[in-house]
Amino acid sequence: PHDQIKVVRRHVPNRPIADNPRVVHQDVELAERVDRLLHHGVRVGFEGDVLLGWRSGGALLCGHSMGAYAACRLAAGAAPGTVSGILAVSPVVSGSALIAARRATGPEALAALAAEVPGAMVEWPGHDLLPLAGKLSMPVAVIVGAEDTVTPPGDARLLAEALPDLAGFEIVPGEHHCPAGPAYEDTIARALDRILARG
Repeated sequence: PHDQIKVVRRHVPNRPIADNPRVVHQDVELAERVDRLLHHGVRVGFEGDVLLGWRSGGALLCGHSMGAYAACRLAAGAAPGTVSGILAVSPVVSGSALIAARRATGPEALAALAAEVPGAMVEWPGHDLLPLAGKLSMPVAVIVGAEDTVTPPGDARLLAEALPDLAGFEIVPGEHHCPAGPAYEDTIARALDRILARG
């Protein structure tokens, strides 16, 4: 059933973009096209490099970490029928939860966060996915690694329990934050199967 999905944006890397105007342009253009698709129901072509897939029933949004947060936020405000499902891998549930996870690993982690993202301690607490979870009427599958200290399984479970149409919640044994290796691959394949079966 995975051949029902055409991947139209395979990789949106986490990288500094300020020194690369070409990358800035591409990312802004992608954001504008996603906005036209999801908020106005306008199907547009994509080029370039798992953010967005298209199937006959609408867009299937897939994201990891902050990308999962973004996918859910986009879907919560999308035009009806334009999003057919979401695959959220190691999802960030809220800015406060992300800070708490850093705090739990020790003061060095908080210091590193302050250096990496100077405004995080002030800005991040204003972002929370849980109040929007009820708007996600499409099937959503949530996956997280059992050893994930960035987006812990307990946080992912809170999101899963708040979803109206949960297409599965899986904790991958022995795995950390980044989805790599055969265990994650199999789990993601099962999650996609469940989402597609709901369509």
